[in-house]
Amino acid sequence: MTNIMTTTNKLESITSMEVAQMVEKEHKYLLRDIRRYVRQFNQTNLAPVEFFQESLYQDGKGESRPCYQVTRKGCEFIANKLIGQKGTEFTARFVNRFHELEEMNTTNILLQSLATLSESMVTLKNDIDSRLSNLESKNETQETKTITIRYIT
Repeated sequence: MTNIMTTTNKLESITSMEVAQMVEKEHKYLLRDIRRYVRQFNQTNLAPVEFFQESLYQDGKGESRPCYQVTRKGCEFIANKLIGQKGTEFTARFVNRFHELEEMNTTNILLQSLATLSESMVTLKNDIDSRLSNLESKNETQETKTITIRYIT
């Protein structure tokens, strides 16, 4: 199964399938738990979207199946529900995973900035080359006029 990270509403998230692997729980049971958490959030006017966002994925047969995008807050919430070794392991795994995502995002931002800077430099070089060519052309024209005037006189 592929681990998928998306950014929805500017919140980094991982799929509930990845979370299920991390907590060593079948995905259908994790979905059941998340749905219960969402119902409870809705009853208390908390915003479940900050924790869990409904989504779909395609299974091996190409069929759409329900899943959730689980934000960092959602992972923290799930970790608080787990006790003992299982809770400790999940907390360490999700913290490491979100650090990886942050590093990837930082790298992508830097690469995009470098690409933009590079494009700007190419545009600037082309503009300078064009202006230099125009100046050289004007200079040649001016020299031709000067030579012609000297030759005539």
